[in-house]
Amino acid sequence: MLPRALRSAAWRTRQGRASGKRMASVVSRAKWDMEHAFADGGFLERREDLRTDPEAMRMALAEPTSRWLLSNPRFHFLLQEVGDTPGSTKKLGAVWLPKDTAAKAMCADDEASMDGTSSFLGIHNGVHYFTVASTAGSIDAMAKDTLDSHAGAGFYDLRKAVSQLSPAEATVLGYARSLLAWQSDNNFCSKCGQALKLLDQGHRKFCESCRKTRYPVIMPCVIMLVCSPDRELCLLGRKSSWKEGVFSCLAGFMEVGETAPNAAAREVLEEAFVECDLESMELVSTQPWPFDANLMIGCQITAKENPGARDQPVNHEEGLAEGRWFTKSEAQAMLARSVDAAYLGAMPNEGRIDGPDEMRVPGPHAIAHTLIKRWVESP
Repeated sequence: MLPRALRSAAWRTRQGRASGKRMASVVSRAKWDMEHAFADGGFLERREDLRTDPEAMRMALAEPTSRWLLSNPRFHFLLQEVGDTPGSTKKLGAVWLPKDTAAKAMCADDEASMDGTSSFLGIHNGVHYFTVASTAGSIDAMAKDTLDSHAGAGFYDLRKAVSQLSPAEATVLGYARSLLAWQSDNNFCSKCGQALKLLDQGHRKFCESCRKTRYPVIMPCVIMLVCSPDRELCLLGRKSSWKEGVFSCLAGFMEVGETAPNAAAREVLEEAFVECDLESMELVSTQPWPFDANLMIGCQITAKENPGARDQPVNHEEGLAEGRWFTKSEAQAMLARSVDAAYLGAMPNEGRIDGPDEMRVPGPHAIAHTLIKRWVESP
């Protein structure tokens, strides 16, 4: 068998050759993947071959060019304002720190003490990137010197900051948040209660008593653009926790042993009492959603019957506050007024929004926006 380093090099060579042949078809199929946040692949090579190699990680952790991304206990990341175009929306970028600065900000006893808690994210242009979260009550005070040395720096909630980040950096931060949240939520073995050991530089946990391995968990969800049989209307709903006037695609978690088409049809029937044609389901796109570790499976599915009175509210379950059918022109206007924050509860409008000129949908960060836009632009 080839040594690990040579095996890794051979794997990368094969991947490079294969990717060139597949790239055109992948890009054409993934057109709609580029429309929303956390889905462009990011700028890092994840490199499982490195993170599972203790010697490679030891060298990467000691490399002066390696960089760290800090998180506070709430998984808010250290970001700073970038660019100063007058009149434009404030843009943000991650603050990637050298190890000595990161250790000081984290109040670590020494730089080496961060090695066991640092999670390897990947490599780019020869630079290794890590993330680490504080376990203290607040890192804001600890990182004061770091904050003072970076203009406009602070700890930002990724859910609210995503629209201000570049697509590539938002993807990497989403990846980091999901990884850190999984680590925080899985400290003990669910079978015997023993403390779990963190391995593979943050990507695997192991119970030395049960000899069981745990990996980061992804929870699949279906999110559906439901259209009428004539494709002229779409069904959107509003959750009870959202501001009134904000509508989005119906969505729900997949259940054990369930396919995506079955889950989509079941959720629409449960939430809005609308029967859908299973064979009509089209897989449009997917989106990793790091709040927390969901994989959104975006699809379009057709109702079996046209709605009766379009302007009448749709019957719905308790979890759905409201459901309505919209025309393409109405949906297009709602896209133009879309909510540009990933937190739908942060709508600036107070009170009820009754007029159709004031209704809106999630912004371009959300896969729901992609699904609605695709339907509006379809012939």
